[in-house]
Parts: sequence; structure tokens; C-alpha cells
Amino acid sequence: MREKSLDFLKRMLNTPSPSGFEEEASEIWRQYVGAYQLITVNKDTYGNSIAEMTPATNSEHCISLPSTHTIMLCGHIDEVGMMIHYINDDGFIYVSQIGGFDALITLAQRVTIHNKNGHISGVIGRKPIHLADDDEEEVKLHTVFIDIGAKDKEDAMNMVSVGDPVTFDAPIRELANNRIAARGLDDRMGAWVVAETMRRLSERSLLKVTVVGVATVQEENGAYGAIMAAKRIKPSVAVAIDVTHATDVPDISKEEHGDCILGGGPVLSLGSISHKKVNALLETVAGENRIKIQKQISPRWSGTDADAIFTEAGGIPTALVSVPNRYMHTPTEMIQLDDLEDTVELLVRWCESIDDNTIF
Repeated sequence: MREKSLDFLKRMLNTPSPSGFEEEASEIWRQYVGAYQLITVNKDTYGNSIAEMTPATNSEHCISLPSTHTIMLCGHIDEVGMMIHYINDDGFIYVSQIGGFDALITLAQRVTIHNKNGHISGVIGRKPIHLADDDEEEVKLHTVFIDIGAKDKEDAMNMVSVGDPVTFDAPIRELANNRIAARGLDDRMGAWVVAETMRRLSERSLLKVTVVGVATVQEENGAYGAIMAAKRIKPSVAVAIDVTHATDVPDISKEEHGDCILGGGPVLSLGSISHKKVNALLETVAGENRIKIQKQISPRWSGTDADAIFTEAGGIPTALVSVPNRYMHTPTEMIQLDDLEDTVELLVRWCESIDDNTIF
């Protein structure tokens, strides 16, 4: 991977971005994409970051009139996290979920609370095994508490407030075989793919239609950013980029969940939301450019921005392209960088293959 692109990915992953608090990561995204020629960048009222490139400004060899088709590529920039809802008299902090995750993963974790002045470090307490009962109850988030070392409630409230967001303190780790682990690969990785696709398209100057790349907000809370973006952009066709479950680990049944592996390439979703013609074009482009792909099914819904896009504007032809991800919605999500690069290559070639005569 290009060094500058990897540095951008690392900055994104190490920047907190829980749903509703995406401002810092979104600004990094806009600065990166906006640095490339031919791309105009702006944001909407809730923080969706929108980058647009048209053939009219892209190349002297392209048509000078506005294109009929507009492609929307989107990846959500938010992550799961927590929010403070109560501080008790002893200064211990209780939280609610942002997005969804298993409360079990919070135990004995280091966390960061993001306040108006910066951030405060804390830990999530866990009763020592020496004091635990044999019949300890199932972990529920309302029983989990954060300890910031405060002496009492007043001391704690001098440092943090109800409403402050909380993220796991889990910076990126580089692993063997070109793999990385980090908090929030779901889905700042997808926002990275959109940014890199726009960069590559701007450098190649082969577009025949308009492409709009969006780093959407609040996917984990209900795909709200994607709804706003689809209503505003009204694209002819859309592709959502997200993660999907890699099933190449010991405790996941392939008989139940299908076969998806790290390093196996981008994953096409098959199901009711996925437009068959868009998927067929993606498959054709993958074959022509020798890009390996995998397939998974989403018979009813995908749990991604694609669900929010395809019903807008009377029906937008939509596809979902995903990257295999182990341990989703934990602080130790894992992907393989080759899959990221193959996803960018697929989207670049697919965008370039579309012209005003393409029928969806």
C-alpha cells in the first residue's frame, strides 16, 4: 500500500468517531480528499462529508456537458462507542451504548472519555476472580462502570459530564501477513476506501459520469447519514462500502454463516436490496481486471447504509461491497490490507466502465 494512503488510514483509525461525534475524523477525511485536483468537497448540516468529481472538470477528452448518471459511493465514518449517562456519589461512571455490541467485551478494558477540553483516560472495572461468585450473572452494560480515579462525584464531574462520548483505547496494531487490528475498522475503513477511490479516479482522468463520494455519519445509530445523502444527491446508482463477517476463525460455523476469508478479496452482497444489474456489472469488471471477489447473502437486509439508500427517490439501484472483518464491533477488529486495495481497484474500474448509455 502507498505510504501516504496507509498513513491516512492510520490517522482515521486512531481518531475517535462514535456515532454523533464524527467531527474530527470527518475533517481529516475532507482535508485528504480535498487535496486532490478535480474534486470539490463540502459537508451537510449533520456532518456527512461529500466529495464530487464530474467528467466536465476531469479531462479534456471527456464530454464537457453534465453527465446523465451520477454514481454515489459511501462508507460510514462512525463507530460504536458509549456515552456517559450517570455518575454516582463515589465518582464511578455509568454509560449507555452508541450502536450495538456485546457488553462482555467491555470488561477490564481501557477507555477514553472525550470531553470539551480534550480527553480523560479511564478503565472499566472488573471484580477480581478471588472475590467472584461461581454464579456471577450475565454481563449487562448497566452493571459496568468506568473508573477515572476520581475521589467522589464532585471530583469526577470536574473532569467529565453526562453526554460525553467514550471509546475503547485500542490503537491500530500491525500484524503478520499484511493484516491490521484496530477499533473502528467498521467502518472508517469504508470511508477510507471511498476517499482512495476518489483519489485514484482524479489521477486517472477516465471518468465519463459524475461520481460523488460520501463519508456518512450515524450509520451505527440507524443509517441516518446515508438517508440524508441519498435524498440530497439522488444518484442514478449507488454502492455502499462496509465490512462483513469473516468466518475463517474457529468459533464461527460456515454451515450457518457461509464462507468468507481474510485475503479473499471484496465481498458482493446478494439479496433483496442488491440490484442485480449493478452486481452483474461489478462481477464483469472484477473478471476483466482479475480481481478476486467473494459472495455473501443478505436475504432481507444488510445492516448497512445500503438498506437506507435503495428505497430513496423511488428506488436507487444499489450494491453493497464489503471487506472481510474478524471480530466485528469489538476493540480488536481485523482486516487484511490486500482486501482494501482490491476493493479500491474494483470500484475505480467499475466507475470508469459506466457511461451515459449504461442501463441499470
